[in-house]
Amino acid sequence: MIRGNSFTGSGATRRNEDSENKKKSVTRVQSPTCVIDSLNILFTNADSLVNKRIELESRIHQNKSKPDIIGIVEANPKNCKYGLSSSEFSVEGYDVHHTNITDSNKRGIVLYTAVWLRASPYLPEVAADESVWITIKLSGNDKLLVGCVYRSPSSDMSNDDAIHTQIKTSSSNTEFTHLLIMGDFNYPNIKWDSYSISSESGSGHKFLNTVKNVIYISMCSYQPEHDKVKNLVL
Repeated sequence: MIRGNSFTGSGATRRNEDSENKKKSVTRVQSPTCVIDSLNILFTNADSLVNKRIELESRIHQNKSKPDIIGIVEANPKNCKYGLSSSEFSVEGYDVHHTNITDSNKRGIVLYTAVWLRASPYLPEVAADESVWITIKLSGNDKLLVGCVYRSPSSDMSNDDAIHTQIKTSSSNTEFTHLLIMGDFNYPNIKWDSYSISSESGSGHKFLNTVKNVIYISMCSYQPEHDKVKNLVL
């Protein structure tokens, strides 16, 4: 089953005073045919998307307001024996941005953007194992930077550092007036309601400090059966 949450609004802002004044909610987005007041965001961990694509399309069409941006991590099946192609993830009305879906040893990310948004690929200065970044031109001089990130539970320190760097540099990049980061970071010991961590994990502490220092959390996905937060929309 597709598990996810719809999120409408601002994404993330930088935590210092100047950037809080600069980073604005995603409003009045200009397209060739209309101006809208917000963007609808859907993020989920699919744990294999190919056999759930029909369910995804059904969910899109059932929503009163279709999502404009859809981030999906773990798009590949576990223990996949062959690489997939982008055509297997196509959804009508959306452009597909992806990474590692042709690599059977990776979980893969698919980031959908509504065609009318005319999103463009963006390459961060530092590459992480699994992340996809795009930019969207908003009204006037406003630009939105969107990142979708997956961190495997077996991620090594080098990849963890790359993720931290991506978050920090994206939040300080003055080229963009708006920022949205979503992902499954697999830090189950972090308690986001109190900004604390229940283990001595060096990487977990560093990730928590990175998020606290540069951006606000706009939404998180709570798993009551595990008493853990896994997915974040920043």
